[in-house]
Amino acid sequence: MRSGARIAIVGENAHAWTAAAMLAHALRIEQPSIRVFPLAEESASSPVVSLSPAAARHLRTMGVEFEEIWTKTRGGMLIGMALSCAGRQPAMVSFETGPPLLNGVAVHHYLRRQSEQFDIAPFSLAATALAEGRLPDLGHHEKDGMPHGFHVHERWYRDTMRSLALSHGVLTSPKPVLGVQMATHTHPANLQVSALETEDQAYPVDFVFDLSASRLVAGRLEKDFYDWSSWIPLRSRRIETIPESGVVDCAERWTLTDSDLVGEIQQAEHCVRISYLPGSSGTGSSLTPGRPARFWSGNCVALGAAAGFCGDWILGTIHQVQSGLLRWLGLRPRSTESGPILAAEYDRLTGLESECLRDLHAAVFAAGRPTDLPESLAHRLSLYRASGRIALFEGESVAAWTWVQVWTALGIFPEKYDALADRMPDSALASELARLSATVSQTVASWPARTTPPNRSDSA
Repeated sequence: MRSGARIAIVGENAHAWTAAAMLAHALRIEQPSIRVFPLAEESASSPVVSLSPAAARHLRTMGVEFEEIWTKTRGGMLIGMALSCAGRQPAMVSFETGPPLLNGVAVHHYLRRQSEQFDIAPFSLAATALAEGRLPDLGHHEKDGMPHGFHVHERWYRDTMRSLALSHGVLTSPKPVLGVQMATHTHPANLQVSALETEDQAYPVDFVFDLSASRLVAGRLEKDFYDWSSWIPLRSRRIETIPESGVVDCAERWTLTDSDLVGEIQQAEHCVRISYLPGSSGTGSSLTPGRPARFWSGNCVALGAAAGFCGDWILGTIHQVQSGLLRWLGLRPRSTESGPILAAEYDRLTGLESECLRDLHAAVFAAGRPTDLPESLAHRLSLYRASGRIALFEGESVAAWTWVQVWTALGIFPEKYDALADRMPDSALASELARLSATVSQTVASWPARTTPPNRSDSA
């Protein structure tokens, strides 16, 4: 991209300011002119932003120190998600990579050897920490082997990203974008945006990142959309804020009933309840699970809400925005001729990642509808049921242990296990499993009990 290129970011939500800050930081040598355009109507967002460990790591490279959350805000540590399905007890889906292999074989194969329905919680730091109400001090989680993310207030997060972007020279439009001017004399297969229109001015652009739920710009360039609502049967989202008593939980709690998926994220002064519903809620925002056929069309890339929806209750959508931007930064064309080829590769890789995340979220509904699944998810499920093996595809951003946790939470267990697990004698196996479980218990027992974030200012 040439020096001084004019980059537009459509949207002024947390996702948009994340994109603006990341681009300004990554392209500080090229020094493009980056401008953020608000929308006439921003879609409603949760007052809490969930950041996965990967999302927090990316932001740290930009100078964002999340330890400030503990003293300046009422944010919290996020160790995962407690998922309740089909009336089962909540099961932890954490960010851990799982216990170490035993003789090259994953632990769940040995557990299946011992029992048809097994419990993985004793081998999870996060599940044990949640059950005992303990968390490690900041700075020790990596040493202890339990990666964690953060819950942060959306306003604090958005303001932090905005300040960071503005410090790098990002500009803002004083008025919302109302229209799109298309370049003339371009091939229908490679339409280009020439300018964004506000009430009283047209801003010429060289490249656009659309983060609007309405797909204000991206929808002009790519109209084909893959609808996933038959696999993720959620058509609306309702967000409520409920007064809380001061308890700060370290896990999101999600409950799947026959028709609804309801999550609760507790903060010091309130609880955010997010309800995903199969029909119109009357007071909520409408959803269409799916993705556009192309993410990069002409001179526009769809990110965030413009890139579709498959669920945000496991990894969070900030992670997906960052992933798309990092991919674009690695593929951005150095010449006009290479643009369509690199855009096609971006679409291929982003599509793979999107479909892997689709499978993960659609899996939550898989237990009750085993015949109505995407082909890739059906393969994952049948392979796990038949052998306990985890199918990982190109573009996978989900660890194998996460899949084991999800299947276990759903009450899905393998019929067979890896034959290599039979090589260990019964007495040795019992000893090894007891050792792993004891190590988890001892590690968590060394952590302080938590009901509020450590080192947080009482006056925050």
